[in-house]
Amino acid sequence: MRPGELALDAAAAVAAGAEAVHIHPRDAAGAETLDAVAVGATVKAVKERCPGTPVGVTTGLWITDGSPTVRLERLRAWADLPEASRPSFASVNLGEGMFHETVAVLEGAGVATEAGVWSRADVELLQGVPVEKVLIEVLRTPAAEAMSVADLILERLEQLGVAGPRLLHGEDEACWPLIRYAGRLGLPTRIGLEDTLADETGAPARSNAGLVKRAIAVWEGERHRPRT
Repeated sequence: MRPGELALDAAAAVAAGAEAVHIHPRDAAGAETLDAVAVGATVKAVKERCPGTPVGVTTGLWITDGSPTVRLERLRAWADLPEASRPSFASVNLGEGMFHETVAVLEGAGVATEAGVWSRADVELLQGVPVEKVLIEVLRTPAAEAMSVADLILERLEQLGVAGPRLLHGEDEACWPLIRYAGRLGLPTRIGLEDTLADETGAPARSNAGLVKRAIAVWEGERHRPRT
């Protein structure tokens, strides 16, 4: 998607109830990129369409072919972006290497960090590191095991006194069970076509905005359900 197309999609998601957006900027060839010019153009377009909405971007290591040092080089250039083109926050997965260095570079660029925690072991790296929020991501996990995995991560975060709000989400078959669980726990969640291609009934999802609307209904339904 081009910047304008991503901005329109983000605006539809915000209109459906999303309180923040997470995007993957693309270069002219359509590949994901961390290039400052491309990231800045996309973020600016989204901010103009979604004024006041936090705009986050990925820093996935796959974008730099697995090189954390190349990623750092790309992120350093973000410091030159004007505020209107600068991401509000960036997702950094703890298991991808050089986490502390990446957080420091983002901080120097004026970009907050959303720490992607995939496992209980990842939590150890968060001690003493200031982050905007902790994104608990339950990946490649059967639905029946998703809540137990989430509980282990949440428990370790509390044991180590890691500060910052928690956001809980999953992907594929664990996506909707964890949206329900997030509602039950009163935790924010995230959803989009990156996470699932089906709605809570198993029917094909048609858009990010549609998923947001359905996720809010599911989350709120679980949040307000009487406990026995």
